[in-house]
Amino acid sequence: MAAEKLNKARRSFATHFIDRPVTAWVIALLVMIAGVISIKSLPVSQFPSIAPPMISVTATYPGASAQVIEDTVTQVIENKMKGLDGLLYMSSTSESTGQAEIQLYFRNGTDADIAQMQIQNKLQTAMSSIPDAVQKQGIQVAKKARNFLMVVTLVSPDKSLNAFDLGDYAATHVIDQISRSKRGRNLAVQCRIRHAYLVEPASIGEIRIDVHRRRQRDSSQ
Repeated sequence: MAAEKLNKARRSFATHFIDRPVTAWVIALLVMIAGVISIKSLPVSQFPSIAPPMISVTATYPGASAQVIEDTVTQVIENKMKGLDGLLYMSSTSESTGQAEIQLYFRNGTDADIAQMQIQNKLQTAMSSIPDAVQKQGIQVAKKARNFLMVVTLVSPDKSLNAFDLGDYAATHVIDQISRSKRGRNLAVQCRIRHAYLVEPASIGEIRIDVHRRRQRDSSQ
């Protein structure tokens, strides 16, 4: 008897809204509006942080191969990053473009600002062993998110600019403007930037550029 009464109540409840579609639409709209209004009051900040804090160390060695920057920059910095509070592990990449990046991951609950300050202090002890060309370019230490918040694509409608030209334009005009904003950080151009210089063959003979001597002079300075 109890099961029959329960089934009869369910049928009457469903039949009520089937026979009155306007009432069903009004209730659905009210629930939707209440959900939209309550989005701003959700305690998102109280949710636990799942991804461990990560600090990125980026260095640039112009003209160096991947092996050279691995031996002279990446390993030197990694050897100094010992004794950091809450450090779980680190990973690094050394590219043939002369760029090295070391990512340091910390335990959940570690203050990223304090971790960044400790990394900067450790980095200062390694500066004497890092080539002068890298020091001139500067070594960046920044908190970095593992996920992308937004991806912006630049397109040339008339096909007059290729991927390299669009990368140069983004690095020159877009990245600098966004990085000056209050929350603009951890910006990157996902394109190989190419700088081309056109020089007449006759002028090369007049200038007589000796690349080897130029590099020696720069390193001595």
